[in-house]
Formats: sequence, C-alpha cells, structure tokens
Amino acid sequence: MHIYKLRLSISLYLNYVAHGFGLLILSQNMTALGQTWSSGSSPLA
Repeated sequence: MHIYKLRLSISLYLNYVAHGFGLLILSQNMTALGQTWSSGSSPLA
C-alpha cells in the first residue's frame, strides 16, 4: 500500500511542476497573445 501512495505523491508533484511551467510560459507571453487575440486576424489562417 505504501508504494501506491508514494507513486501517487510523485505523480501529483510532477503534475504540479508541469502545470507550473506551463503557467510560467503562458504568463511570459500574455502581451503577445493579447495582441494576437484582439487583432482579429489569425496568423495561422
């Protein structure tokens, strides 16, 4: 039973780290994303 709790703890910790990195990347690009969102023309289209 202990190994399952350890595996769950490690998985949750890595999940928080991965989402934290995603939030850091998103927050660093908020200005550029905001300009693209409000411009009305998509660079992908």
